[in-house]
Amino acid sequence: MDQKGMAPLVIVAIVVVVAVVAGIGIYATTRGGGGSGGGGGGGQEPWSYKTESLSFITSAALSTDGMYIAGGFLDKVCLFNRLENNPLWEYRTEAGVSSIAISSDDNYIVVGIYGEVYLFNKNDNAPLWFYQTRTGVNAVAISENGDYIAVASDKIYLFERSSNIPIWTYQLSADTVAISSDGNYLVAESGEKIYLFTGTPIISMAIQATSVDQVRHLLWTYQAQRGGAGFIPAGISNLHIASDGSYIIAVCGCSDFYSNLCLFRKESNTPVWSYQLYQYTSGGYVGDVWASSVAISPNGSYIALGSLNSEVYIFSKENNIPTGNYWMRSNVNSVAVSSDGYVAAGAGLKVCLLNSSGALIWSHEIDDAGIEGVIFSGDGRYLLVQGLETLRLFDRTQLIS
Repeated sequence: MDQKGMAPLVIVAIVVVVAVVAGIGIYATTRGGGGSGGGGGGGQEPWSYKTESLSFITSAALSTDGMYIAGGFLDKVCLFNRLENNPLWEYRTEAGVSSIAISSDDNYIVVGIYGEVYLFNKNDNAPLWFYQTRTGVNAVAISENGDYIAVASDKIYLFERSSNIPIWTYQLSADTVAISSDGNYLVAESGEKIYLFTGTPIISMAIQATSVDQVRHLLWTYQAQRGGAGFIPAGISNLHIASDGSYIIAVCGCSDFYSNLCLFRKESNTPVWSYQLYQYTSGGYVGDVWASSVAISPNGSYIALGSLNSEVYIFSKENNIPTGNYWMRSNVNSVAVSSDGYVAAGAGLKVCLLNSSGALIWSHEIDDAGIEGVIFSGDGRYLLVQGLETLRLFDRTQLIS
């Protein structure tokens, strides 16, 4: 071949090399029959998994170091290692997974499946134990080393990993439950109230506890203000606790009357600050932020809020003045925030990475029916994007660089 014939091949080769270096269109193969990718800002996907037809993803969790991904589906539970695409194991279920969590040390996975709670070890798909509740399981949470498992159902349950017999219950039909990494603080929400419990023992003739671990003391409650002269019930949503137990965040409001984002310290039920999302007055609404998703960083320093009006708002624990915001062009389904202030947000088919000032760092459009959730690993390095049919894992260090 003469030099003229070689020139186009050289150009094509250069383009291919540039594409590889830039990480464009490089995706890990998946069990579902090949990789999947999308447009947008590029960025290499080190790992992805596409589920079988109609076995939609209902929940997901990511370990602190990003090594293990737990997935809940309509008909199974799967555990993955980011180094390979096929599940390490799967456990078939008769109902969809409602909630899933993985301990920070990677070793234990707790799963809520309708009216049952299952605890797994990462090495085996045989449950260590299971427990039946009287109603559906709304949420599950697990402490850093898997010592404690919290469940929100017909009541609040607390288990030790060694037994399926609850060490403590609280008569409260809870919608949400979360636990600090050391297991010493447990926060729950039911209707109009937030409940914060601590592991501090109660010395009382009425309680015969064999150890400190068997007592959870109600530290404080917070009642959201009702509307309509007290006749319209209030509500709590998007409740979270920082991993270190330092701060609690929630949306507190009353239907069409008002809504506030409230930050609490664990020591008090008086908010450190609140941010007015909207307020109905005689002259109409003041503010137009309808919260859809909230997250707090593991160290409690940063808060992110996603809204139905397509905005992402970022806050510091210091005050209620947003440090930044970003318009996503469609309803924000999920947000996540790392301890160093990076924010991930999913809206429609698009996932974005922002800094604490709201500046766009990276965006990516996925090939799926929509983004259901975004999750940072505890160390903030890895970002898990949960679609309806696909799980995708990104390395944030590559996205920033």
